[in-house]
Amino acid sequence: MGEVSALPYQTTKVPVARTQGAIFEMVRAHGATDFMFTDVNDPAKSGVMFAVLFGSNGPKVTVRLEARTDGIVRELRKKSGYMNHDPKHATPEQRERAQMMAWRVMHDEVKARLVAVRYGVIDFVRAFLSDIVQNGNGPTLGDVLTAQIEKGGDPRRLLTAGTEGE
Repeated sequence: MGEVSALPYQTTKVPVARTQGAIFEMVRAHGATDFMFTDVNDPAKSGVMFAVLFGSNGPKVTVRLEARTDGIVRELRKKSGYMNHDPKHATPEQRERAQMMAWRVMHDEVKARLVAVRYGVIDFVRAFLSDIVQNGNGPTLGDVLTAQIEKGGDPRRLLTAGTEGE
């Protein structure tokens, strides 16, 4: 049997707290305020929220990013030869590894988005559109559109809601 290669980010040794700090610094450098980590009591649902004020009088837009780990745990269990890939059966070591991997992926994703914003490839709102939170701590725009699509609805109706008669 051939050598089994590591999953992307599987060999990271960067602690979650250090990665979170680096994400904080990146988004703060781009004007983020009101920074907080979410669901710290449930590592499988952890994430980060921050707000960005547009212009001196512009709206404040809140962004929520999630460091989801269940898919990573499934891959780790599969790669380790476990027959049951269900994340509920993860070992503490697999959970910790998945957390480190998820936060490193998020770090690199945020960095790529912010580089694209810096170079004018895309503006900030478009870069984070699916992660913009409605009504403070409600669902993200991506959550709403995904639910609409999964129900077989027409997501275009959501995009035009409230624009009739304008």
